[in-house]
Order: sequence, then structure tokens, then C-alpha cells
Amino acid sequence: MLLLKTVSYLLEQTSLAAEGLSGNHKNVDFLRKSADDLEDVEYSVECLKSQEKLFANRAKFYCHRIHAEVKRLTANKVNALEHLHQTLVKKTCEAYFEYYCFQSYLEFVSKLPSGSTQRVFSDLLRLFVANRIDREAEYFRPILKEKYDETRDVITNLCKSLRKDIIPLTDCLPFHDKFLGAWGGKDLNGYKEFLRLVKSVPGAETRLKTWRKLPNTNNS
Repeated sequence: MLLLKTVSYLLEQTSLAAEGLSGNHKNVDFLRKSADDLEDVEYSVECLKSQEKLFANRAKFYCHRIHAEVKRLTANKVNALEHLHQTLVKKTCEAYFEYYCFQSYLEFVSKLPSGSTQRVFSDLLRLFVANRIDREAEYFRPILKEKYDETRDVITNLCKSLRKDIIPLTDCLPFHDKFLGAWGGKDLNGYKEFLRLVKSVPGAETRLKTWRKLPNTNNS
């Protein structure tokens, strides 16, 4: 239901854009009159603005594509949204949602004090982008060409650079340790806590009847 409501809203806004009318919502300011009216993008791993344009073009592409498909199917008296639910509806909503999240996160990063904190959170965003590019080869490979083949190396390098910051990042997230599958929480005593939980199980420290003490083989 949420996907259908989202895509219905995007179809309405895309129709306005196709007629040369501007929508009244800032969150769809990426839409243009035509799917071919794209932002010029020189993709760079370091340049977050170039990645924002890349995601805007992707959202625009899927909005115009589903808009055209819905018009075609409706003309043939087909329930368009039901027919496209497992394909274009999901892709369109995903592209729009990720662009919106990217914008919001970029605004958050811009308000951080410059230095190591801003660098770490910016690298997290770069890692997210590289991961999405790697997972959606169908769209990104023809656009990025040879740069697409560098994506796996980008992911590896970003993971290496973020490794030392993983524990502080995990602790700063407002989620319970169990939700994250984390061991230690802020005290970093995960194994100690795990041992306590094991010992709390009734009979955990009771030796089986089949237990045999090994003979002392030390002849010294």
C-alpha cells in the first residue's frame, strides 16, 4: 500500500513536470519535462555533489519511465500499477527514496564540524553510494562505463578506512545492541556478558555423568 501511494504521488508530479508545470513540493525538484533532460554528471568518488546528481538522474529516469508505461498500459485497458508492481513500481520508489535519503544525509553532513567527524560520515555516504552502484549494474554500468568496474575496489578501500571507526559509529547509533547484532555495547565486554548468560542457564556448569578426569601424565 505504501509503495502504491508513493508511486501514485510520483506519477502525479511527473505528469505536472511533463506539462512544463512545477510541482509544489521541494522533494521532487529533480523532475524535468523530459527523461532526457538530465544533469551533467562527472562521477567522482570524492565529490558528493556529483553523486547527488547521479541519484537525481536515476530517480528522474524511473519516474518518467513508469509514467510512460502507465499511459501505454492504461490505453490498452490494463491495470498498470498491478501489472508493474513487482518491477517498475518498486524500482521507482526505491530510486526516489534513496535520492531523498541522500539529500537529507548530505544536509546533515554539511552541518557537522569540519574535520575527522565530517570525513567519517561523508565516507559512510560514499560507501552507501558505491554499494548501490555495485548492486544496480543494469542502470549504472552503461552510464559510468569503465568507472563502474572500479566500484568493488572503492567499496574495499572505504571499508578499510572506516574499520577503525566502526565501534564508535555503532555506539552512536540510537539502536539497541540486539537490533544491531552487536556484542558489547558501550562497555565492549561482549564475551564476558555472553559467558554470564551461558552460566545463567540451569545445569550449564554441571558435569555430565560420562565425564572422566584425564589422568595426570606429568611425570616430573
